[in-house]
Amino acid sequence: MARVLLADLDQATLIIYGQYLEAYFDVWLEDNRESAEAILLEKPFDIVVADLAIVRPDNWHFLRWLRSHWPEHELPVIVLTPIESLDLDMDLIRHQANGWLPKVRQPEQRLIAVMQALLGGIA
Repeated sequence: MARVLLADLDQATLIIYGQYLEAYFDVWLEDNRESAEAILLEKPFDIVVADLAIVRPDNWHFLRWLRSHWPEHELPVIVLTPIESLDLDMDLIRHQANGWLPKVRQPEQRLIAVMQALLGGIA
């Protein structure tokens, strides 16, 4: 079973997304960047799903840190975001995220995006 790290500052999002994804994946929940980085160094994960609030602060530190440890093809990253914009798309591409999901998507769409990223497709 694929291991998913779900990182989000919002506890409700962690619970809702976590419960849905746990039916299909081994899911680990973290509520801040520092604990997400620590657990990534301790345990192997197949994919990271992280909120924009964790990924973007500090000049995209989390994505830059991830890519300094794991190339894009070794550890896919999907970013959860409440906003959609071309500038955000370009920033995510530049920082080697594998895709993004708006937080308002239906659970089935989240599952498909995670599966596509795990299989090497575009989320």
